[in-house]
Amino acid sequence: MRVKAQQVLPEELLAEIQKYVQGQVFYIPKATENKKAWGENTPTRSMLQVRNQSIVQAFKAGTSIIDLAATKNTHTPGGTT
Repeated sequence: MRVKAQQVLPEELLAEIQKYVQGQVFYIPKATENKKAWGENTPTRSMLQVRNQSIVQAFKAGTSIIDLAATKNTHTPGGTT
């Protein structure tokens, strides 16, 4: 989301920033304590954990890497599917 600096920053802070950057767009990242881990906002992380667990279980049960790659949409170590 783009926001105009003069709308959200105090004049003194804006003047200080202008000593370093003028007429440019720059990004201010979230504070570390406000960052979310990868996959926190979507179900992707948990879906991959479930998929990976099923791959490990199938491999331990004797399924070959080639068969796992074909059925689980992954790649073999040599790079072929």
